[in-house]
Amino acid sequence: MTRNDGHLLRVAIVFSIVPEANLTLLKRTNQLWKLYAFIGSMAVGGGITLFQSLLPRIMEKEAILYFVIGGMLLVIGAFAWAYSAIRCPECSLKLLWYSLTKEGLGTWFTWLIHLEECPQCTKLNGLATSTRKRKRSSAKV
Repeated sequence: MTRNDGHLLRVAIVFSIVPEANLTLLKRTNQLWKLYAFIGSMAVGGGITLFQSLLPRIMEKEAILYFVIGGMLLVIGAFAWAYSAIRCPECSLKLLWYSLTKEGLGTWFTWLIHLEECPQCTKLNGLATSTRKRKRSSAKV
């Protein structure tokens, strides 16, 4: 066993003992990129739509219209995609929609980024969370 193998073994043991290991639900289920793609698409689409007043100096009016419509379609498409794509792998709860409607517009993003378990099925990466405390062993070592 090489030195690197020992390190990987220790990391594997930590993740097997503590499944969450300070990872959020989106990180564990490899869905964090979807949230970032959604935010990026919203920023690009919104930027194109909002900064249309700067475009007349360098483009024709018909081309500007296409850019604005394209920006609006990008925003709508990004929202529709993220709405259906960011979900709990166990119960299929649409986490983006849940965060927007239940947590509010001011805190939805931070709530979704720091979410550790599904609010509906309370599962952590396929493992049910324990709601009861473990019984202490009466035998002393």
